[in-house]
Amino acid sequence: MSRAQRLALIEPPSYDTPSLRRQCQLLGISRSSLYYQRRELLAEDLMLRLKASGGSMSRQRYTEEFMIEAVKQVTERGHPVAEVAARLGVSGYSLSQWIKRYAKPAEHRQPDADLHAENRRLKAELKRVSEELYILKKATVGMPPRTSPESPTEVRVYP
Repeated sequence: MSRAQRLALIEPPSYDTPSLRRQCQLLGISRSSLYYQRRELLAEDLMLRLKASGGSMSRQRYTEEFMIEAVKQVTERGHPVAEVAARLGVSGYSLSQWIKRYAKPAEHRQPDADLHAENRRLKAELKRVSEELYILKKATVGMPPRTSPESPTEVRVYP
């Protein structure tokens, strides 16, 4: 937007011209259409979008090939993340996550995926064991304490 256009936005309105809202009403258009700037869609970006959706533009899941190509535009060609994300119609956060995941070579990605899977499995097991321990503690609240030296004072759980 040029300096003159910005100044025109902050200058007081002249009362001989109708308001922007009224002008849009008279023209039969929405106000938001005044601010929309149409971007030229590159053929490369269109092909990536079609690959991402498997031929339909309504799906939100993206193929791995699409994500890798988007990452290459940032890492190899040096385009800014925000620009690539806007051109491809994805969020900047998603593109940043893809860069974290796919910027490494394929042989380095597999060990990371294995570690993440093992971490998820261990967290689930820890949660299950913690819940079992909580249930056992709750079950022993109303029980009288054991005073016999032969009986153990702790509860042991075996798988």
